[in-house]
Amino acid sequence: MGQESKGRLLGGRYRLSAEIGRGGMGAVWSAHDTTLGREVAIKEVTFGPGLSGREKDVLKERTLREARASARLNHPNVVTVHDVVEEDGRPWIVMELVKARSMQQILDDERTIQPWRAADIGRQVLDALRAAHSRGILHRDVKPSNILITGDEPARVVLTDFGIARMEGDATLTQTGLVMGSPAYIPPERVQGEKATAASDLWSLGATLFAAVEGYAPYERQDAMAALSAALSEPVPRPRNAGQLTRVLEGLLSREPATRMTGEQAMPLLADVASSRPNRIPASATQFDDTVLDRLREDVVREDARADPLDTVLDPGQLGRISRQIRQQRPAVPQPAPPPAPQPSVPPVTPPPIPAVDPEARTLLEPGGWHAAADLHRPPHTPQPLPYQYDYGQAPSYQGPSGQVQGGERARGGRTTAITVLSVVIALIALVLLVVLVR
Repeated sequence: MGQESKGRLLGGRYRLSAEIGRGGMGAVWSAHDTTLGREVAIKEVTFGPGLSGREKDVLKERTLREARASARLNHPNVVTVHDVVEEDGRPWIVMELVKARSMQQILDDERTIQPWRAADIGRQVLDALRAAHSRGILHRDVKPSNILITGDEPARVVLTDFGIARMEGDATLTQTGLVMGSPAYIPPERVQGEKATAASDLWSLGATLFAAVEGYAPYERQDAMAALSAALSEPVPRPRNAGQLTRVLEGLLSREPATRMTGEQAMPLLADVASSRPNRIPASATQFDDTVLDRLREDVVREDARADPLDTVLDPGQLGRISRQIRQQRPAVPQPAPPPAPQPSVPPVTPPPIPAVDPEARTLLEPGGWHAAADLHRPPHTPQPLPYQYDYGQAPSYQGPSGQVQGGERARGGRTTAITVLSVVIALIALVLLVVLVR
């Protein structure tokens, strides 16, 4: 239809504003609900050239099936359907307008998505799939282009396009030459012709998360047949950038549906990876209390802007200043005194009496000095008085057990010998001077 549909009024109520997306089976328009005065999105189903009447009926039925499936879910991670309008023999689905980019558009711009962010996207998509599966609805086309991500914080993720969804009790729709789903995201059992199950949607979710962190789908090839052949014969490549998300990817991409990770098993793992988001740097460092050292550094810089850059706050000249600031700026908080502990009643200990000693048995260091008997009662760690005494006017002598001073005669003999030697030296010097004068 293109630009000629712009401004068109559908059902006498919805006026088309601008085309916001286009695919193989139709286009999505932004529109204004003139009755309720709100913005909505409208999905237009287009019939390609050469389609027979039967094939057109199949597309119309799929459009109505999508509307019924979305309306039955009423889930925050599934786009809300408001109405279905038939114009020109074609159905138009009136939906909630989600101002967001698709996951495929984000990958086209950024190439990859961080694992924690991909895990948060997967967690919300899995929540929508579990709600759909609990009501007997299979999506059957989970892929990046069918996932919308808002720019809010936290981001809201919406699963769209239940165009090939199937509900329990629905008749099987077939169409010659139509591939049911996107080849790079079709699970191996469906390529083999087996019936789609809830595990099939989980494999497609795993392939979508693989593409998010690696930048390509696990079986992405140049054409559809090569992708389908790879899904049948080749193992899933091991992710290189998934980090903590690797375990979830390997579990969801298991080839056999019977051994594939279930939604109940995957949900807590995705939540754990999503919670590993890196901490943000605070907008301002003033959100944290500065320390005494921070304030001291500012004072030093203000006092002397030409200070030696090698000097640090912890230089010896600043240590006393730090201590003063700590005492001034962080006074100790008085603590209540603990109640006195009960003291056990212990009888007083009377020290043993010091025996009487001879008052003459003392050293010359102190007039009333220590006496030997008292030393016996001193604590072991107290230095004991030295056993010798020294008088600068006398030679060293030792006070024996009897209290008599010994060694005095030997000291006096030493002084006599020294005087004799000194006299001989003086005489020799005088003789030498006399000889020199005579010559």
